[in-house]
Amino acid sequence: MLIRLILVAVGYLFGLIQTGFFYGKITGVDLARLGSGNRDATNALRTVGVKGAVIICFIDAMKAFLPCAVVWFLFKSQGSIVYVYQMYMAFGVTLGNDFPFYLKFKGGKGVASTCGWVLAWNMPIWCIGMASFFLIAFTTRIVSIASLFTAVVIIVSGFIFDGLIWPDNFWNGDSIEFIGLIIIMALLLIIRHSDNIRRLFNGTEYRFEPKTKQKEPKMTEEEKKHEEEIEQERQAELEIFRNKVAQNAVRDRAPETDYPKKVFTASGFKDEE
Repeated sequence: MLIRLILVAVGYLFGLIQTGFFYGKITGVDLARLGSGNRDATNALRTVGVKGAVIICFIDAMKAFLPCAVVWFLFKSQGSIVYVYQMYMAFGVTLGNDFPFYLKFKGGKGVASTCGWVLAWNMPIWCIGMASFFLIAFTTRIVSIASLFTAVVIIVSGFIFDGLIWPDNFWNGDSIEFIGLIIIMALLLIIRHSDNIRRLFNGTEYRFEPKTKQKEPKMTEEEKKHEEEIEQERQAELEIFRNKVAQNAVRDRAPETDYPKKVFTASGFKDEE
């Protein structure tokens, strides 16, 4: 029991790395004030672009993958219990990610961190989950649907994996702990998407629309010739203007000539003596 508590505590500390929050501190962009108000990769993609989304997603995934991978290397010699220990570490990371104390327990939704601990747990299941996520995301253009479906995939995969690891004693203690933690984390992922579920029913959920590049209309030969004539006239006018400016500059720099002063007399203008 002590090992389990330590793993949860250590995992919580890793989960406290709120990448979206620290990214905002570094760049001066507070994701909590933009878009959906979430400090996650999806909102970053929608508001600040691909670069910010990739950074946040990668670090959030790694903060779950690395500690769970370390658990594997530390306890793999103890048999199937290593998978239970991995789930306790993953559970701690999930709690820290979703409920960070220094942000008033308002954290992310745990999609990227889930991606991380699933990768450390089982790569084939990770591949299935990622394939289903991107397939649904690109098909529906709604990330929340992809996330919710992936949570269901993880639960089903957990039961299948559980049956393969403990085929003779499905309901032993380790098996129940393992599948129980997976169900809790998957349900927590769904609960954290409650606002998205509400918007889905209302038909107001955020949707990614593909950006299509507008093609410039093709010009006919006559139009091209006309455009060239206009450009030539513009260049000619510009050259005339430049010459006038140059002439004025030369005249302004020319030295003044001493001309004889004129005086007015009864017989007309005469040079002043």
